[in-house]
Amino acid sequence: MRILSWIAIFSLFTACVTGGQPTQEYVMAKAAYDAAVSHEAAKYAPQIFYKMEKSFKKAELLYKERYFEEARAEFAKAQKLAERAETQARVKEFTSGDAGDY
Repeated sequence: MRILSWIAIFSLFTACVTGGQPTQEYVMAKAAYDAAVSHEAAKYAPQIFYKMEKSFKKAELLYKERYFEEARAEFAKAQKLAERAETQARVKEFTSGDAGDY
């Protein structure tokens, strides 16, 4: 009986640890978002920037409403879009001759 109670406690603890808040995903997506903004992705990659912004806002809303698994997936999507937008913005900025610090 004692072993079963320890197994139950361990299982409960493990579930709490693995299903926690997606803090790391939030931070990584926010950093990618900020990088895209700083490289004027809205100007050079507007379609991707719009999708990224929409995805990031959705992830924040899910996070605030405590739908952590859905928020985790949406933050990952927003991060990918932000990285794509930043890369495309850098390339377009460089090829257009607007690049000042390259």
